[in-house]
Amino acid sequence: MNLYLKSPGSAVAYAAAIVRVKNDREVMARISSAGSMRVWLNGELVLDHNTPGAGAPNRDFVPVRLTAGDNLFLLKTAERAGRWRFSFRLTSIADAQNDLFKQLPYLIRPTIEKIPEGWSIFAGRKYAVELLPEEKPCTLTIFAPDGHTPEITIQTILGSSVFLSRTDPRLIPGDHLVSCQIFLPNGRVAGETSWFTTGEPESVQTILKDFQAVPPADTATFEGRSHTLIRKGLFSQLTDESKKRNVPAFQRARLKDVVRRFQKWETHLRADTSIYDHILPAPQRVILKKRKHFEWSGSPAFVNLTNGICQADVDRLQRTLGEKWGIFPNMKNAPGNGKNVLLATLRQSDQLRKWGRAVPARFANREAYRLQISADEILLIGASDAGLHNGLVTLNQLAGRWRSLPAAVISDWPAFPVRAAYIHTGGPLTEKERARLLQFIDLKYNQFVLPDFRYFQLDDPGERARVLDYFKFLRSYHVEPVPYVTLPGSEDDDEGIYLRDEPLIFQAGKAQFPVEHLVNLPDTRPFLASGKEGDENRIIYKKGRDYEIVSVNPPAFRLLPGSEIADGDTVYFTGDIFDRRADRFQKPCPSEPAVYRNHEQAVREVVRLLHPRTIHIGDGEVGLVKTDSRCLKRNQAGYELFAGQLNQAYQNVHRADPAIEVQLWADSVNPFHYAAYKHLEQTADLLTRKLILDARCDADDGGGNPDAAGRGTAFFLSRGFRVLAGAGEHLTSLRDWEKVLNRYGRSKPQMLGILYNGQSGKEWGGVSAAMTGWRGSTWLTR
Repeated sequence: MNLYLKSPGSAVAYAAAIVRVKNDREVMARISSAGSMRVWLNGELVLDHNTPGAGAPNRDFVPVRLTAGDNLFLLKTAERAGRWRFSFRLTSIADAQNDLFKQLPYLIRPTIEKIPEGWSIFAGRKYAVELLPEEKPCTLTIFAPDGHTPEITIQTILGSSVFLSRTDPRLIPGDHLVSCQIFLPNGRVAGETSWFTTGEPESVQTILKDFQAVPPADTATFEGRSHTLIRKGLFSQLTDESKKRNVPAFQRARLKDVVRRFQKWETHLRADTSIYDHILPAPQRVILKKRKHFEWSGSPAFVNLTNGICQADVDRLQRTLGEKWGIFPNMKNAPGNGKNVLLATLRQSDQLRKWGRAVPARFANREAYRLQISADEILLIGASDAGLHNGLVTLNQLAGRWRSLPAAVISDWPAFPVRAAYIHTGGPLTEKERARLLQFIDLKYNQFVLPDFRYFQLDDPGERARVLDYFKFLRSYHVEPVPYVTLPGSEDDDEGIYLRDEPLIFQAGKAQFPVEHLVNLPDTRPFLASGKEGDENRIIYKKGRDYEIVSVNPPAFRLLPGSEIADGDTVYFTGDIFDRRADRFQKPCPSEPAVYRNHEQAVREVVRLLHPRTIHIGDGEVGLVKTDSRCLKRNQAGYELFAGQLNQAYQNVHRADPAIEVQLWADSVNPFHYAAYKHLEQTADLLTRKLILDARCDADDGGGNPDAAGRGTAFFLSRGFRVLAGAGEHLTSLRDWEKVLNRYGRSKPQMLGILYNGQSGKEWGGVSAAMTGWRGSTWLTR
């Protein structure tokens, strides 16, 4: 449908099918749509599901009775935005019930309908759990707006409805999570959540107006520029939402909450606060001392005991002092009688003690630092080289804005060990590009995923030099670059669509397919025949004798002299084609050996040249699964093929260097996100647990579920994976992820941190994501 109708943009489409049966019979219609759906059978409405979906197969199960003869199904789907997507199939009722039972953990999300008197809460997914072959007890829990205090608990049965009055005195005004939990046969508890809002949220236009009343920040400072980025991102989201016809109440409530918190945060920072409140990300602990301030003046002695470990940071601090205050420090081997700036790590503890300086007994983690400021001295001690770098970033922020620093002890450390950003890079490493990257470095990111380099072409001197420049620059600031070495290695390795007996007519000795690309590999062997498969007189024509393939992109054929094919004949093509116009996403063929050879060679060259600690193998939203001849002949399920491919990519990295970590976008292995669209829900169970999964699904792309981020994260953590929260540009999304990080971060060491996904190129969300990764809890949730 997308090929012919393009993007829907608030439109409806109809589809019709006639099903002919010999006898009356009961069957199960299994229906899904990315939007609202109505279905009629022989003129009778059998499904009216006016709820946006995620396009996952088997959303609705509807038992229907087919009568002998022709039965007309008419489907109506309404799409607000995105891509057209629906599915419809008929199966036996017994098979459907068995499938429902297998999918039970994913079918218990409560269905909430607002009615004039209050809310009707259906225990489980409507048009699904009520058809289970046996009753299943469940517990419905309604939580207060804080998200964790139970207000109401109800014991009931899956598939039953519970009424909740809007005047119920137990309900506090605000947003309420509703959890549905069941016990599985193995004794584990499975749970899903929905939510509702007491009181009608304001319109997006009103929320936008309130937001615009907040005065803009001063862009002359690092803090001001950072706040401006946050402001631009929130303004963009509000503007986009204000253009939509019907913004769901839960989304308006989320937007209102973020705007209210932003206003409160900005008001606090404009009050008469300590200068240390303006450090970004905010330090974990600041203790002010009632002593004289440290003044940047004269030529303070810089004593760096680390032998140049953080030389790039030290050089930058010296440039800041010179450009801002006209101060040029003297590098010394020992502190003098005047002003001193001492830089050290725990490795230099003995020397510091000899000079009479106190050294912390321990630090929170290896990236921690302590910054002690007194009238005559600044003492900066890092738990490690990375900790010293983080302290120098803080000191550079202070030196670039304030000449007088109040006496204080700053003890600071990151809440999470991984604070990564997915960064698009342009051409050469220019001064402008350096300044852009330093904006992220100043936010204390410690990992950059770099997708734009041609890692399969590092034998090219220009590309190799460009990559090395970036990697050297980032490592000089203790930021680890992550190469993005994805599958496939060349265009011909794409999985194709296997066509059988596709008619093709030669005219003037030529024939051409209206598709983009012919997959012409030895394993596929495309051929032309005189008839369809099963035709007794079918002739298989020979390539090189009867015809030749003159082009694979687009596919074009030409008759050869003496060919058995006559001009004007209809022949039948069998083979694999690939067309990006017919599917949004590409996918390497998991059954083509060239994929893995190319990938392994690229990985080995990346490891040899760049010595990375982590490699990202990509694979976000998979479009094609088990569609070409190479996959079909292996007789495996799509999730088995996909899992095998990902495990093989991991092994390529592991063989090159077992110490290297491997990251993977988790979209297509998350059963609450894209995996459901392609029947890949079981992929994660077959993956090596040594992968780090970047989870990106949240309420903005998880079918409107406010706890979509939490569901996917819990799924991966329960299976032993390490997880990164994949936050994007929207602050509502980041708020969801911050809640998830705080829910699991302190109890689950596998919750590694955050990966800011700056795919839009705007980089509005980078500041807030960094604050969350460093502090754990920020103005978004406190």
